[in-house]
This record gives sequence, C-alpha cells and structure tokens, in this order.
Amino acid sequence: MPLTDVVFYEDDDHKVPVLAWLDELEQENLEARAAVEIKIELLVTEGHMLRFHGNNSAYLRDGLLELRARVGRVNYRVLYFFHQSAAVLVGGCAKEGKLPEAEIRRACDRRSKYVKNPKKYTYMENVPNA
Repeated sequence: MPLTDVVFYEDDDHKVPVLAWLDELEQENLEARAAVEIKIELLVTEGHMLRFHGNNSAYLRDGLLELRARVGRVNYRVLYFFHQSAAVLVGGCAKEGKLPEAEIRRACDRRSKYVKNPKKYTYMENVPNA
C-alpha cells in the first residue's frame, strides 16, 4: 500500500492550526503530543483504511474525519479530510466529552476553503518556489 501524503492546512493569516495545537501540547503534555504524532504516522501508512483498523479514526460528517488518541481520561482529536491522494489536517483539540460543534464547523469551513483553493491553503515549509 502506498504511503498517504499528510498536508497541513494554513489559514489566511498564515497560521497552521494543527501545528500550533501540537506546539501547545508539547508545552502542556508531552505524552499527549507523542500519542497524536503516532496517530498521524498511522494515517500516513494506512490512509483511507485507518478507519477500519481499531478505534484510530472515525467519520464525523461532510467528508470530515477525526484521528483519535487517548492519554489518561482525555481524548485528543485531529480533524482531517482527504483531498485527492492527501490527508489534510485542519484542526486539533482535547476533550473529555463530545467533540464541540464549533470545532466541527470550523473544520468544515476550512475544508471548504481548501477544496476551492488547495495551493493557497496548503502549508509549505521550506519548499523553495512553491
């Protein structure tokens, strides 16, 4: 099975929500950050099939999915969708209960923007002439 490209969504103001969230996790809970990074690596290797292997991923709605990592009693979620052959990471949050509706709406809005203009909303780190 070929590896899945993972792409980070970049906002209009050039902020990258998932990377910013991962930086926060690094300061707050290094174990949680490591658990999330492991799930992202699983997404790279498993791609679309990840949803069918355990409780690692689940479909939310409107093409939006969530990666699932758990540390202690806290659930960590990375919201993403597939565009062409890539998984696009658009948001992340920690939760103890249900995923907040506002997070889902924000991720859906980001998905809509991305689909309309992937080049504009793709984070390109250290890519010359991108």
